[in-house]
Amino acid sequence: MAKRKATVDFTLLDNGTATATLTPVDAAGNPTTMPAGATLPAWTSSSPGIAITAAADGMSATLTPTGLGTGIIISASSTLSDGVTTLTGSGNPIDVVAGSASAFAIAEQDGTNPTPTPTPNLTPAQQASRRETLNRG
Repeated sequence: MAKRKATVDFTLLDNGTATATLTPVDAAGNPTTMPAGATLPAWTSSSPGIAITAAADGMSATLTPTGLGTGIIISASSTLSDGVTTLTGSGNPIDVVAGSASAFAIAEQDGTNPTPTPTPNLTPAQQASRRETLNRG
């Protein structure tokens, strides 16, 4: 029975970025060089929760979260000069989680509107204007 390699999810904050780097490997998993004539690696994400911006040589990419998510898989592939053989690889699952608190979201409600409405990241002037509007109502 073949042994399975354990993986650990990589955690990425939603307000951060990460860099993914490709290393060509041989059948035994040893680092080698990229075969001559291979296409630039094409990067994909299993979820729209991570946007990928590949470097000019395709061998690395910047990962930018666009939403929260778990188990997102980043993959890359390149076709060799024979036009048939494809090199592929994928990373460990990525979990995009909320970053540290940077402000409060405030919810106001009155007896006629029992559903609170969040008000995130208002400047003091915007908060004062909102208070005035609510007090007039």
